Amino acid sequence: MNLVIFQIINNLSNHYATKISYFGNPDLWIISADKNQIEQAIVNVLENACEAMSNKGKVKIKTNNFDNTDNLESELNPVKYVKIEIEDRGKGINESHLQRIYDPYFTTKFLGRGLGLTVSYSIITKHSGKIFINSKELFGTKVTIFLPISNIDRNAIKEEIKEIFKSKEERKKEINKELLRNLYEEEIKLLKQFCKENKKQVYIRSSNIFLPISCEEAIKYLE
Repeated sequence: MNLVIFQIINNLSNHYATKISYFGNPDLWIISADKNQIEQAIVNVLENACEAMSNKGKVKIKTNNFDNTDNLESELNPVKYVKIEIEDRGKGINESHLQRIYDPYFTTKFLGRGLGLTVSYSIITKHSGKIFINSKELFGTKVTIFLPISNIDRNAIKEEIKEIFKSKEERKKEINKELLRNLYEEEIKLLKQFCKENKKQVYIRSSNIFLPISCEEAIKYLE
């Protein structure tokens, strides 16, 4: 989720002068969702926030874990959620407008609030999540999104990723060995000399691919 939001911020920074400050929990729980749809829901909220700030100022976005298994928040199901908060200091929304904010036939675009919130509400709801909007006219708006987490074991995924990278590293070493064996005698002399003088990393070319290998490894394979 953090990576998705980071990419959204990078994209929006090319279109808005509003500064977006991001505070993400590095150990965020995993959600099971359609990436494109969730991305669209967050983009809509962030775009509305930037427009409410008249394309200036600062918007804050935070992610965190929220355990509601003890039903601390009565409007949510008693499960665990990923919590996303998006806050601006824009024009805000008056109470009468706030009651109709998700109405597809109602827009407060002149206040920087368009139909995007209706779409965001639909997407979050379809993912069994919740979206809350707290706003005070002239003081800004805070949008809080709750998305239920997946039952996937995070530690199991981490271990699987480690194994994938481990196998890739082993494969890279095997490729490096094979490439070194195929070097011409003169090239081997030059490579040994370079490694002994520099003692740094070298790049071995195979077709149009350059593979990095440490000089220590290179000399060991050649001897």
